[in-house]
Amino acid sequence: MSRIKLVAFDLDGTLLRGDTVCLGIAKELGHYGRMLEMEGASDSGLIESHRKEMASWYLQSGRARVDLGLKNVTLRPELSRVIDY
Repeated sequence: MSRIKLVAFDLDGTLLRGDTVCLGIAKELGHYGRMLEMEGASDSGLIESHRKEMASWYLQSGRARVDLGLKNVTLRPELSRVIDY
């Protein structure tokens, strides 16, 4: 097992191009349309409700399937140089 050396979070679209991680996972799990609807939420109560709904998708599908959804996202092209560094 390899040791994790870097974890990066993209909260504002700086690291990814196209779909967000949540959309990529939702696409794999068959909830892409629903995730598009949920992304515009700004009310804290609604956001919390959406997070719970997403968590239920992940729990029902299992980690391996959720991980497959990460293949649906595209890293910013020049980012690989930074990660390699």
